[in-house]
Amino acid sequence: DGWKHGKRDPGTLFDIIGAKVRNNMIFRRESGDTGISLHHARDFEVAHNTVILNGTYPDCIEYRFAGTAGRIAANLTDGPITARDSAVAELAGNVTSAIPGWFASAGAGDLHLTAGAAEQLRRTGQPASGVEDDFDGQARPDGDNAAGADEIVPDGR
Repeated sequence: DGWKHGKRDPGTLFDIIGAKVRNNMIFRRESGDTGISLHHARDFEVAHNTVILNGTYPDCIEYRFAGTAGRIAANLTDGPITARDSAVAELAGNVTSAIPGWFASAGAGDLHLTAGAAEQLRRTGQPASGVEDDFDGQARPDGDNAAGADEIVPDGR
């Protein structure tokens, strides 16, 4: 049944199995919790998200509790990606040092990349299988993926 004396058995009971969290733009100005959180999760993939919390919480992406395991790749954040309570994840191509100047209008929550930021971030992402396009539905050029939800292409934003 997964529960023993009111405590969760991390090897048999999960809240999330096989989740894909991709191409999201998460922005916050006021206090709150982490931007993306995975608790009691397995076989998850968190890829190509942009999470800007403006210092309102210490961690932009958190994964926690024993048995939690998955992949976190090619995300663009302005704060850390943090494991807690014995969780594990494969981390690849994440950029956790985003600054307001990288975005079209960070103060207004427009997290589309500026041309300069896109060039700086080019080839930083480790593309996830099945993430062929970005937040706007524009194709991600093979081998040229930028971290985060937005991909600037020659004829668009």
